[in-house]
Amino acid sequence: MPLTRLYQMKSRRQEGDALEAALKKLAGRVISIPGCQGVELMRDSQNHDHFVFVERWTSPDLHKSGAQMLGRDALCDVEALLSEPPIGCSLNAVLY
Repeated sequence: MPLTRLYQMKSRRQEGDALEAALKKLAGRVISIPGCQGVELMRDSQNHDHFVFVERWTSPDLHKSGAQMLGRDALCDVEALLSEPPIGCSLNAVLY
């Protein structure tokens, strides 16, 4: 069953542009992992410090193995720019 993984993030004050750049770099790495069907990055039009990072995977197992392939170090640049831990959730489509 396909899986969509969503992360809501908030940058530290005045670090929105730097977080956007770090998330774009991360997206480039994630999209190349087998099983990843796509990545989207969205920035709140009213609050430029808020972002949503969306990953689409062919299965939960491939997401899990993809996270292991990516490694913890790939997130260091992003984590350094966050004002708080990201809020993540796993979603399954109920209607297309």
